[in-house]
Amino acid sequence: VMDFKKGSYWLEIKPNILNTYYVSTQLAATDDGFFEGKVNELTTGHIAAENRKELAKETKTGIAKKKENDAIEISNFNIESITDLETPFKLSYDVSISTEDVGIKTYFYPFFFDTYFSENPFKLEERTYPIDIGFPITNTYLISIDLNNKYSVSKLPENKSFKLPQDVAECSVVYLEDDGKINIRFTMNLNVSRLVPEAYQVIKPFFENVISIQRKDPIVLEVN
Repeated sequence: VMDFKKGSYWLEIKPNILNTYYVSTQLAATDDGFFEGKVNELTTGHIAAENRKELAKETKTGIAKKKENDAIEISNFNIESITDLETPFKLSYDVSISTEDVGIKTYFYPFFFDTYFSENPFKLEERTYPIDIGFPITNTYLISIDLNNKYSVSKLPENKSFKLPQDVAECSVVYLEDDGKINIRFTMNLNVSRLVPEAYQVIKPFFENVISIQRKDPIVLEVN
């Protein structure tokens, strides 16, 4: 810092420690074989800055379209706190999701929304230089599914919890079925922004497990 009145001094530039990606969704089974409901997304810190940067390049309709695919339709898309940098960046929308039916089983992937990590960012077999993640990250996903007496649970994915040494990162997912409803809580905390090259051999499989939870672990249902 060049301060010509009070004298110059060194200020270490540290990334914001509160970088949150939070998703809450409430779904219910319908008579015609869909799951419909509401999704709320909230981001803070550098993640919110990334979203505002994307919005500056893309229209609101364009962002909504990116969240759709052959199985997901979105409506009533809304964005809050676009310019107020001191408040969380918020998205909300209604969603309609078609299921994947195989014989008498229905397979439903509960992490249907845009997760912050959609693929493993580490793809090399080995790495000999430091790992700069950029900033600490906190992911929390809360999912509530009301089966509405349309389905019964055939199989829930396993609850999982794993962490890296020295509090570098941790992840857990819990599935709970009660009275015709399924509640899911997923948390992933990455507590550092830089890692030594030797950490690559543990951070890469850590993210492989995170992506596996989100992409490869369906809820298996049967029609009542």
